[in-house]
Amino acid sequence: MAKGLRSKIKKRMRTVRREHYWEIEGKQKLQDVSAKLHDPTYDFKEDGTLPANAYLEPNNPKAVFPQHARPHILDFRAHKIAGSGFASKYNNRKMMTEKSTKSKYTTIVKTAKEIEEELLQAQIEADQKQASDDEIDIADIQKDTTVDELTASMKKQMKLSKKKAKDAEVPMELESKPINKHGSKIAKLKQKSKGKRSRSQLKF
Repeated sequence: MAKGLRSKIKKRMRTVRREHYWEIEGKQKLQDVSAKLHDPTYDFKEDGTLPANAYLEPNNPKAVFPQHARPHILDFRAHKIAGSGFASKYNNRKMMTEKSTKSKYTTIVKTAKEIEEELLQAQIEADQKQASDDEIDIADIQKDTTVDELTASMKKQMKLSKKKAKDAEVPMELESKPINKHGSKIAKLKQKSKGKRSRSQLKF
């Protein structure tokens, strides 16, 4: 008996429902009552009396046709209430309270889309910075340098680039190394008889 009074989970659910009602309806009701109490021109006739019936008084301009009252329903289902997930067993409710000591390391939660946008923004900024570094100020060139100085600097840059290209070249072996011994002997004989003429060539 009295399971709802002894069960901790049911107590937590009642607390969650009470907070949900306060946020949805209770806070607004309290504000309305407070505004009526503080209003010196408030008249109870506006709220305490029913309007005239339009069926009985068709010539009255303030008469209203009576309507069926709409059902007033508050959704107290668990998946519609904020904080209902902490009312169950085996969860860490103490860390979620305002009085609990929080960790000095705050977690930053980012979605994959936000990370992609940040990376794209960083890439765009890096490209812009590189483009601004590569740009040449034409006004400064016209003021400080002449055409001869520009041509001399361009020639100097071309020489440096050619020198760098030569240094970058990898020396390649002209002769291929033979695989077997017989091949090496044939290669040596060919190298010896490179500048010599054959007997058939000597006749002419």
